[in-house]
Amino acid sequence: IWGGVYMMSETIKFFKILSCVDMKIDLHMISVDTLKDRSSSKKLTFARNISISEAIACLKKENAWWKNEHRNENIYFSFSKENQKYYIAFVDDIRRIDAFVQKDHFLLVQTSQKKYQAYFLLNRGVSYEELLNIQRVLVRFYQGDIAAVSPVQPKRVCGFLNTKYPEKPLVKMVYVGKNILSADQVLSYV
Repeated sequence: IWGGVYMMSETIKFFKILSCVDMKIDLHMISVDTLKDRSSSKKLTFARNISISEAIACLKKENAWWKNEHRNENIYFSFSKENQKYYIAFVDDIRRIDAFVQKDHFLLVQTSQKKYQAYFLLNRGVSYEELLNIQRVLVRFYQGDIAAVSPVQPKRVCGFLNTKYPEKPLVKMVYVGKNILSADQVLSYV
């Protein structure tokens, strides 16, 4: 549909942006059947506790783009539980997109025709519990998914098709901003 080289270049750009922080991630492959039927549990974590810069090599080794296009395997990443500090907050299914862009926040990813994931760069590393609280505040303000506030919530990877939908939209970055969010300021709203 999109072509492997283009898809891979989008993934490389995505992880390059995220690599501005020193955090570990896990990589996951989740079948389309699991996404449609949550009672199924066909999820494969194929890389654990790797640096963001190692992600592309792991995805290549796994032949992830081919599996995404030909087997409808969805590619996700999550912040590793092994992180001592977290430097990025996340809101799934953000609805206040205009407010996000107006405040020039870090990164907005489109995952389907009407769904977006938002990333907020923090001014300091925070603990797991602090990130959980920060994400709860951001979800309330930006009207995101209240069930997706775990710091290790799976997030779609740019450059892959979202095979949950028949049209298989490409997951892509649609906005990159410069604002760095004050962790302490957000935590004052807890």
